[in-house]
Amino acid sequence: MIDATDYTGQDGALPWLCLRNEVTDATITASSAATGYDAEAVRGPQTYSQWSPASLPAWVRAEFATPSDATINYFAAYIADGGGCTFTAEYWDGATWQVIGFPATVAAGENACLLWILDVVPAGDIRLSVDGDTDALPPYVATLKAGMADFIPYCPPVGFSPSSLNPDDEYTNTFSRGGQVLGSELLSSRASETLNIDIMKPAWVRANWPTIRTLMRTEGVVFAWRPAVYQELIYGMVTGTPTVAYSQHTRMTMSFTVEGPAL
Repeated sequence: MIDATDYTGQDGALPWLCLRNEVTDATITASSAATGYDAEAVRGPQTYSQWSPASLPAWVRAEFATPSDATINYFAAYIADGGGCTFTAEYWDGATWQVIGFPATVAAGENACLLWILDVVPAGDIRLSVDGDTDALPPYVATLKAGMADFIPYCPPVGFSPSSLNPDDEYTNTFSRGGQVLGSELLSSRASETLNIDIMKPAWVRANWPTIRTLMRTEGVVFAWRPAVYQELIYGMVTGTPTVAYSQHTRMTMSFTVEGPAL
Protein backbone atom coordinates (compact mmCIF):
# COMPACT_ATOMS: atom_id res chain seq x y z
CA MET A 1 0.00 0.00 0.00
CA ILE A 2 1.27 3.45 -0.93
CA ASP A 3 -0.51 6.58 0.29
CA ALA A 4 0.58 9.83 -1.38
CA THR A 5 -2.32 11.95 -0.08
CA ASP A 6 -0.08 14.35 1.85
CA TYR A 7 2.59 14.68 -0.82
CA THR A 8 2.34 17.77 -3.05
CA GLY A 9 5.90 17.83 -4.42
CA GLN A 10 7.12 17.23 -7.95
CA ASP A 11 9.05 13.98 -7.40
CA GLY A 12 6.21 11.49 -7.01
CA ALA A 13 6.92 9.99 -10.44
CA LEU A 14 10.58 9.29 -9.59
CA PRO A 15 11.86 6.19 -7.76
CA TRP A 16 11.88 6.61 -3.96
CA LEU A 17 14.61 4.74 -2.10
CA CYS A 18 13.48 4.77 1.53
CA LEU A 19 16.68 3.80 3.31
CA ARG A 20 17.74 6.59 5.67
CA ASN A 21 15.99 5.74 8.92
CA GLU A 22 15.54 7.91 12.02
CA VAL A 23 14.05 4.94 13.90
CA THR A 24 17.44 3.20 14.06
CA ASP A 25 18.67 5.52 16.83
CA ALA A 26 15.28 6.27 18.39
CA THR A 27 13.84 5.28 21.76
CA ILE A 28 11.08 2.71 21.16
CA THR A 29 8.02 2.46 23.41
CA ALA A 30 4.56 0.93 23.05
CA SER A 31 1.20 1.02 24.77
CA SER A 32 1.60 -2.68 25.58
CA ALA A 33 3.41 -5.77 24.33
CA ALA A 34 2.49 -9.44 24.30
CA THR A 35 4.98 -11.78 25.95
CA GLY A 36 7.92 -12.36 23.61
CA TYR A 37 6.85 -9.58 21.21
CA ASP A 38 8.54 -6.48 22.61
CA ALA A 39 8.32 -3.07 20.95
CA GLU A 40 12.10 -3.02 20.40
CA ALA A 41 11.60 -5.51 17.56
CA VAL A 42 10.42 -2.74 15.20
CA ARG A 43 13.85 -1.05 15.25
CA GLY A 44 15.71 -3.43 12.94
CA PRO A 45 15.11 -4.71 9.41
CA GLN A 46 14.41 -8.31 10.45
CA THR A 47 10.93 -9.66 9.81
CA TYR A 48 11.11 -12.80 11.99
CA SER A 49 11.02 -10.70 15.20
CA GLN A 50 7.90 -8.61 15.73
CA TRP A 51 5.98 -6.38 18.12
CA SER A 52 2.46 -7.42 19.02
CA PRO A 53 0.26 -5.50 21.47
CA ALA A 54 -1.36 -7.21 24.41
CA SER A 55 -4.69 -5.52 23.60
CA LEU A 56 -6.35 -3.13 21.16
CA PRO A 57 -6.34 -0.22 20.54
CA ALA A 58 -2.57 0.11 20.71
CA TRP A 59 0.41 2.08 19.48
CA VAL A 60 4.16 1.75 19.01
CA ARG A 61 6.26 4.91 19.05
CA ALA A 62 9.77 6.01 18.06
CA GLU A 63 11.15 9.08 19.84
CA PHE A 64 13.96 10.43 17.72
CA ALA A 65 17.38 10.93 19.31
CA THR A 66 17.72 14.43 17.81
CA PRO A 67 14.14 15.70 17.44
CA SER A 68 15.23 19.25 16.61
CA ASP A 69 17.12 17.98 13.57
CA ALA A 70 14.86 15.12 12.45
CA THR A 71 12.91 15.64 9.23
CA ILE A 72 10.88 13.05 7.39
CA ASN A 73 9.17 12.68 4.04
CA TYR A 74 8.21 9.02 4.39
CA PHE A 75 6.81 6.64 7.02
CA ALA A 76 6.92 2.90 6.34
CA ALA A 77 5.96 -0.27 8.21
CA TYR A 78 6.24 -3.95 7.43
CA ILE A 79 3.26 -5.83 8.87
CA ALA A 80 3.87 -9.56 9.28
CA ASP A 81 0.21 -10.27 10.12
CA GLY A 82 -2.44 -7.58 9.97
CA GLY A 83 -4.99 -9.26 12.21
CA GLY A 84 -7.77 -7.40 10.40
CA CYS A 85 -6.58 -4.17 12.05
CA THR A 86 -6.39 -0.59 10.83
CA PHE A 87 -2.98 1.11 10.93
CA THR A 88 -2.60 4.90 11.22
CA ALA A 89 0.71 6.72 10.67
CA GLU A 90 1.33 9.82 12.79
CA TYR A 91 4.12 12.26 13.59
CA TRP A 92 4.55 14.65 16.53
CA ASP A 93 4.86 18.28 15.42
CA GLY A 94 5.85 19.59 18.85
CA ALA A 95 2.29 20.15 20.02
CA THR A 96 -0.04 17.45 18.66
CA TRP A 97 -0.03 14.16 16.77
CA GLN A 98 -0.56 14.75 13.06
CA VAL A 99 -2.12 11.96 10.98
CA ILE A 100 -0.36 11.18 7.69
CA GLY A 101 -2.68 10.34 4.79
CA PHE A 102 -5.33 7.71 5.47
CA PRO A 103 -5.34 4.59 7.68
CA ALA A 104 -4.64 1.24 6.02
CA THR A 105 -6.34 -2.06 6.86
CA VAL A 106 -4.48 -5.37 6.63
CA ALA A 107 -6.47 -8.62 6.81
CA ALA A 108 -5.83 -11.35 9.36
CA GLY A 109 -3.20 -13.77 8.09
CA GLU A 110 -1.98 -11.27 5.49
CA ASN A 111 1.35 -9.44 5.39
CA ALA A 112 1.90 -6.00 3.90
CA CYS A 113 4.39 -3.21 3.43
CA LEU A 114 2.74 0.15 4.12
CA LEU A 115 4.29 3.38 2.81
CA TRP A 116 3.05 6.89 3.43
CA ILE A 117 4.87 9.72 1.61
CA LEU A 118 4.47 13.37 2.56
CA ASP A 119 6.01 16.78 2.15
CA VAL A 120 9.10 17.31 4.29
CA VAL A 121 8.18 18.00 7.93
CA PRO A 122 10.15 18.25 11.20
CA ALA A 123 9.15 15.45 13.53
CA GLY A 124 10.07 14.79 17.15
CA ASP A 125 8.46 11.33 17.18
CA ILE A 126 6.53 9.00 14.91
CA ARG A 127 3.79 6.62 15.99
CA LEU A 128 1.91 3.72 14.40
CA SER A 129 -1.53 3.46 15.96
CA VAL A 130 -3.51 0.24 15.65
CA ASP A 131 -7.22 -0.43 16.14
CA GLY A 132 -9.87 -2.81 14.94
CA ASP A 133 -13.42 -4.02 15.38
CA THR A 134 -14.51 -6.83 17.70
CA ASP A 135 -13.29 -9.45 15.22
CA ALA A 136 -9.78 -7.99 14.92
CA LEU A 137 -6.81 -9.90 16.31
CA PRO A 138 -3.59 -8.40 17.70
CA PRO A 139 -1.32 -7.70 14.71
CA TYR A 140 2.40 -8.41 14.32
CA VAL A 141 4.53 -5.45 13.24
CA ALA A 142 8.07 -6.33 12.19
CA THR A 143 9.70 -3.01 11.35
CA LEU A 144 9.17 0.74 11.27
CA LYS A 145 11.06 3.24 9.13
CA ALA A 146 10.81 7.01 8.84
CA GLY A 147 13.20 9.57 7.44
CA MET A 148 14.23 11.25 4.23
CA ALA A 149 13.92 9.23 1.04
CA ASP A 150 16.47 9.50 -1.75
CA PHE A 151 14.90 10.40 -5.09
CA ILE A 152 16.68 8.52 -7.87
CA PRO A 153 16.76 10.99 -10.80
CA TYR A 154 15.78 8.41 -13.44
CA CYS A 155 13.28 5.56 -13.52
CA PRO A 156 14.32 1.97 -14.28
CA PRO A 157 14.56 1.29 -18.02
CA VAL A 158 12.26 -0.84 -20.15
CA GLY A 159 12.37 -4.40 -18.88
CA PHE A 160 12.06 -3.52 -15.17
CA SER A 161 10.06 -6.27 -13.40
CA PRO A 162 8.17 -5.09 -10.29
CA SER A 163 8.46 -7.76 -7.60
CA SER A 164 4.80 -7.47 -6.57
CA LEU A 165 3.80 -8.66 -10.05
CA ASN A 166 6.53 -11.29 -10.28
CA PRO A 167 6.88 -13.28 -7.03
CA ASP A 168 9.91 -15.56 -6.97
CA ASP A 169 8.20 -18.92 -6.37
CA GLU A 170 9.90 -22.28 -6.08
CA TYR A 171 7.70 -25.32 -6.76
CA THR A 172 8.27 -29.04 -6.84
CA ASN A 173 6.05 -31.31 -8.94
CA THR A 174 5.24 -34.91 -8.03
CA PHE A 175 4.78 -37.50 -10.78
CA SER A 176 3.89 -41.17 -10.80
CA ARG A 177 6.16 -43.73 -12.46
CA GLY A 178 3.93 -43.48 -15.49
CA GLY A 179 4.28 -39.70 -15.66
CA GLN A 180 0.87 -38.72 -14.28
CA VAL A 181 0.87 -35.42 -12.42
CA LEU A 182 0.13 -36.16 -8.76
CA GLY A 183 0.46 -32.66 -7.44
CA SER A 184 2.56 -29.55 -7.00
CA GLU A 185 4.00 -28.11 -3.78
CA LEU A 186 5.11 -24.54 -3.14
CA LEU A 187 8.50 -24.72 -1.39
CA SER A 188 9.13 -21.00 -1.01
CA SER A 189 7.91 -17.60 -2.18
CA ARG A 190 9.72 -14.30 -1.89
CA ALA A 191 10.09 -10.94 -3.58
CA SER A 192 13.15 -10.14 -5.65
CA GLU A 193 13.76 -6.95 -7.58
CA THR A 194 16.86 -5.93 -9.50
CA LEU A 195 17.52 -2.28 -10.34
CA ASN A 196 19.85 -1.36 -13.20
CA ILE A 197 19.73 2.34 -14.01
CA ASP A 198 22.38 3.26 -16.58
CA ILE A 199 22.04 6.99 -17.24
CA MET A 200 23.02 8.32 -13.82
CA LYS A 201 24.98 11.57 -13.65
CA PRO A 202 28.36 11.05 -11.93
CA ALA A 203 27.81 14.13 -9.74
CA TRP A 204 24.64 12.59 -8.23
CA VAL A 205 26.36 9.24 -7.72
CA ARG A 206 29.36 10.79 -5.95
CA ALA A 207 27.15 12.90 -3.71
CA ASN A 208 24.77 10.12 -2.67
CA TRP A 209 26.12 6.64 -3.39
CA PRO A 210 28.71 6.32 -0.57
CA THR A 211 26.05 6.91 2.11
CA ILE A 212 23.42 4.81 0.33
CA ARG A 213 25.79 1.86 -0.14
CA THR A 214 26.82 1.89 3.53
CA LEU A 215 23.19 1.97 4.72
CA MET A 216 22.28 -0.91 2.40
CA ARG A 217 24.36 -3.23 4.63
CA THR A 218 22.40 -2.52 7.82
CA GLU A 219 19.01 -1.05 6.87
CA GLY A 220 15.95 -2.58 5.29
CA VAL A 221 14.99 -1.08 1.93
CA VAL A 222 11.56 0.18 0.98
CA PHE A 223 11.61 0.89 -2.74
CA ALA A 224 8.75 2.42 -4.72
CA TRP A 225 9.56 3.10 -8.34
CA ARG A 226 6.81 5.73 -8.90
CA PRO A 227 4.85 6.12 -5.63
CA ALA A 228 2.51 8.85 -6.80
CA VAL A 229 1.53 6.81 -9.86
CA TYR A 230 1.76 3.07 -9.11
CA GLN A 231 1.30 0.85 -6.06
CA GLU A 232 4.30 -1.42 -6.81
CA LEU A 233 6.38 -1.68 -3.65
CA ILE A 234 9.05 -3.95 -2.15
CA TYR A 235 10.49 -4.31 1.34
CA GLY A 236 13.67 -6.30 1.87
CA MET A 237 17.44 -6.28 2.18
CA VAL A 238 20.06 -5.70 -0.50
CA THR A 239 21.76 -8.94 -1.51
CA GLY A 240 24.99 -9.43 -3.39
CA THR A 241 27.22 -6.43 -4.09
CA PRO A 242 25.59 -3.10 -4.95
CA THR A 243 27.69 -1.36 -7.59
CA VAL A 244 28.13 1.73 -9.71
CA ALA A 245 30.19 1.81 -12.90
CA TYR A 246 30.79 4.05 -15.89
CA SER A 247 28.57 3.07 -18.82
CA GLN A 248 29.68 6.12 -20.83
CA HIS A 249 32.22 8.88 -20.31
CA THR A 250 29.57 11.08 -18.74
CA ARG A 251 27.05 8.55 -17.36
CA MET A 252 27.08 5.79 -14.77
CA THR A 253 25.12 2.61 -14.06
CA MET A 254 23.73 1.92 -10.61
CA SER A 255 22.87 -1.71 -9.81
CA PHE A 256 21.49 -3.48 -6.76
CA THR A 257 19.08 -6.29 -5.89
CA VAL A 258 16.50 -6.27 -3.09
CA GLU A 259 15.05 -9.52 -1.70
CA GLY A 260 12.36 -9.88 0.93
CA PRO A 261 8.98 -11.35 1.77
CA ALA A 262 6.46 -11.73 -1.04
CA LEU A 263 3.65 -9.20 -0.72
